[in-house]
Amino acid sequence: MERTLFQFVWTHSWRSQTVIVLASAVSFPLILAALYIPKLIVNDTLRSNDFPKDVFGFEFEQVQYLVALCLVLLLLIFLNNGVKYFINITKGLTGERILRRIRYTIYQRVIRMPLTQLRQRSPGEVVQVIAAEVEPVGGFAGEIVATPVYQGGQLIVYLGFIVAQDAVLGLAAIILFPVQAYVIPKIQRIVVHLVQDRIRNVRAMTTEVTESVTGIEEMRLAAAAPWHLARISERLYVNFRIRYRIFLLKYAIKFANNVINNITPFFFYSFGGFLVIEGRMDLGALVAILAAYKDIASPWRVLLNFYQTFADISARYEAVVDSYGSEPLPEEEEPLSLAGKKIRLERVSSALPVSSGGVREVSLTLNPGQTTLVIGEEEDGRSELLRILSGLSTPASGLIAVGDEEGRNPIQRAAHEVSLVTRNPHIMNGSLRENVAYGMLAEHGAGDPPPDWDRRQREAQLTGATADTPEMDWVDYARLGLESAEEFDARAVEILELVGLQQELFARGLSIVIDPAREPGLVAAALKARETVRLAGEEMELENFVEPWLADAYLENASLAENLFFGVPDSPKADPLVEDPLALKALARAQIAGEVVQIGLEAAETLQTLLGSLGPESMLLDQLGLIEPGEREEYDAIVLRARRRGLRWLGRADRMQLVRLALQLTPMRHRLGILDDPQRRERLLAARKALRHLYAPPSGFTRFDAGGYVPGLPLIENILDGRPRMDRRDVHPSIEQRLERTMMENHIEDFVLRAGLRTDVGYAGNSLSTSQRRRLALARALVSRPSLLILDGVVDDDDAEQRRLRQAIRADLPEATIVYGTSNTEPAIRADQVVRVIGGRLVAAETDEPPRSGPEETEQ
Repeated sequence: MERTLFQFVWTHSWRSQTVIVLASAVSFPLILAALYIPKLIVNDTLRSNDFPKDVFGFEFEQVQYLVALCLVLLLLIFLNNGVKYFINITKGLTGERILRRIRYTIYQRVIRMPLTQLRQRSPGEVVQVIAAEVEPVGGFAGEIVATPVYQGGQLIVYLGFIVAQDAVLGLAAIILFPVQAYVIPKIQRIVVHLVQDRIRNVRAMTTEVTESVTGIEEMRLAAAAPWHLARISERLYVNFRIRYRIFLLKYAIKFANNVINNITPFFFYSFGGFLVIEGRMDLGALVAILAAYKDIASPWRVLLNFYQTFADISARYEAVVDSYGSEPLPEEEEPLSLAGKKIRLERVSSALPVSSGGVREVSLTLNPGQTTLVIGEEEDGRSELLRILSGLSTPASGLIAVGDEEGRNPIQRAAHEVSLVTRNPHIMNGSLRENVAYGMLAEHGAGDPPPDWDRRQREAQLTGATADTPEMDWVDYARLGLESAEEFDARAVEILELVGLQQELFARGLSIVIDPAREPGLVAAALKARETVRLAGEEMELENFVEPWLADAYLENASLAENLFFGVPDSPKADPLVEDPLALKALARAQIAGEVVQIGLEAAETLQTLLGSLGPESMLLDQLGLIEPGEREEYDAIVLRARRRGLRWLGRADRMQLVRLALQLTPMRHRLGILDDPQRRERLLAARKALRHLYAPPSGFTRFDAGGYVPGLPLIENILDGRPRMDRRDVHPSIEQRLERTMMENHIEDFVLRAGLRTDVGYAGNSLSTSQRRRLALARALVSRPSLLILDGVVDDDDAEQRRLRQAIRADLPEATIVYGTSNTEPAIRADQVVRVIGGRLVAAETDEPPRSGPEETEQ
């Protein structure tokens, strides 16, 4: 990256900066003309009797001449401010582009930084730099040339005008400028050092916060919160002292500027007034000088502030460059293929010390298609050796050869053909499909570009970023010999079944909500499955576990809103019915609105009683999911007002809150007893029949008995044509397992598995168990059919499931080189080569070692 802020900004925005300079130059004659017009109005119009005046062949009387000059002044004001508007828009656009460029550049450098350097930085520091530290750079980038040119030009114009009226007054206007120009930079240098200290302190504080959040379990178990609070308090105190010193110095500069700027008019009023009295200067000139000096103060103040800001932002930029931009990016190298090639390590030593789990002078050969077992503890260097084999770690010394290619780390060039799975894999935030396809991503996205593609490309070119969007199709199907997303989905499902995630995938697929417009194939398959399940209903014994959508019965497992309107909005993101004016009006016309409000009040009173008896620490509120913790006091207040004044006197806002609460009530889930009264249910069912005619649902609402697919319901409820009973969730086998068995027997389960690929796994895969995260990471490694598969501490146990999985991996990758890493001293893995790592060195090598116990995968 460019070493200085000005170099960076000018290199990447010189065209925009040139436009700003030219626009500034256009404004200077307009400013000068606007200064002369008031003088002409005073001297040539108000104090002159020489009329009519001839101007460009036109004669003007006194009033006409005054009006003409005022109109010219008004025109100059519009033109000058129009130029300012253009300059400000250009500056803002330039700043945003520079901000996007610097953020993209830093992120690009972070993800390509050598791992040894990246490990020395906390994630919180990187976030702090990209999100906060460079933010002021974008706001200042548009000013870096425009401000000195525009404001400096204005200053010169104003000074020139004053000097033209009187040289002595012109000297008086600038006599204190050298004092400011000398003192302020000296103070500002101290401020710059303080700013750099503050940046370092904030980065350290960010690291402390990140460490506390990631290690919150250890903190609570150790009761170490006071110690962490003390550390943060110290950082905050240091930050306070630094910022306080910065404030003192900045306001000292501001004080000096204000005093100096207000002393200068003293000379104008005293000496200029004397000249007017003596008749050596006319009053119009003095008025114009005073107006010009008033305008002079603004650009001079802006220039001084610009210098302070420039020093501050430059310090920030240089701190960022020192940390993330001082080293050149590694050059892109030609990809290397591992297929059918021998991998050889000769006297390889890691950069990591042996005492920290490194290796020393390791020599090892991996023949294509063979299975190698590396035995040893992580602290003995097993994991570091496997990281070197994967290309993640670059040795400090030694040689690695891939076929005829030799070097320090040639395997790094074969990243697309290497897969490494560890016991603690990182799962990306996104869907199952996105995680499985993570190792199959192409250089650029494919498919239909977004509507604003031309503008995206133009902006990407101006900011050095990419125009591709995450919504494009990034999977490189050609690498697997596939032609479409459907074929890849089939491969992904096959691999997830292989690693043992079929049941999880099926259960997730059943819970997904499908958009029929985007997934017509899944909808058709779901309707076909509905018929199959209906025919197999008795065999599946579902009648006691599913509540069908019966139009003449009150639904125990549906909310009050679903019971009254007998349907749901098509999108889960749609506004609730309580916010639909048509729905509220229909409730009133069906003469059930008062009943709904009463139900809401009874629910609020019941919750008040329950929560009051259980205390504020009870988890009941979260389990019920009816109101947010912050709404509890609000509902308590509504209950109190209803008791004092009566339900009918509640305001509209209170009634709406009660309606919102009532419409969520589900008898089988909440079990508050409010909806159990048979007479109340009869009234609600009568209202349902009336609402069918009174409420004309918009296009985004579908009734349960519409006969087709209900977009607002999950897949399982569409297949069952009903809702699984909440009181039978503990039945074994579960409803999901019964469905899976029936659908597999009829060979119609594939669409559910494909739907499961679209479900989200949460941040870092937090919706998955530890075992499921490892299996997903294994699926991610297998889907691309790597030439070199490294499994560090996974699939190394001696049980039937692990043996089946090892056999399946070898069957799926018959020609791949597979390396297992394990700490088991009596491994059960059959391998062509067995090596042991102790103390960072290979101490033994064995060939064709049989398994210690139990059958194993087919011999190679």
